[in-house]
Amino acid sequence: MREGLSENDRATITSMLDTLAEKKMTGEDAPRRAMFSDDIVQMIPELAEPVRGIKGMIIDANIPLTNDLTIEDMDGGGDFAYVRTSTRMTYAGESDTVDTYGAMHLMILKKQPDGKWLITNDIFTFEQLDS
Repeated sequence: MREGLSENDRATITSMLDTLAEKKMTGEDAPRRAMFSDDIVQMIPELAEPVRGIKGMIIDANIPLTNDLTIEDMDGGGDFAYVRTSTRMTYAGESDTVDTYGAMHLMILKKQPDGKWLITNDIFTFEQLDS
């Protein structure tokens, strides 16, 4: 029988994702990029081909008013883990309105030799929701 993630690994990954959401709120790019592997593969709905590599990685520069991330599922074993999240974000719209967006992510993470977890694959959807 396969061993799942340890409680320590779950806590580490949860903390990392909380930090990722916090850094989105501050607009800090470098700390967010540091959570991804150099060979990250991003699968973005609007693009026909995946984005490969940290240098080409697309990070949204818009700073939301709110950013509520929920971990829907997390599992793995050994040096690999997957996390499925949902996110609800609000942004300032035109004419003093607020626009609400939702995103679903499936992330694959790999534990590094130093024990740090990095996101190696990020597959997601992003859509405007009714406000």
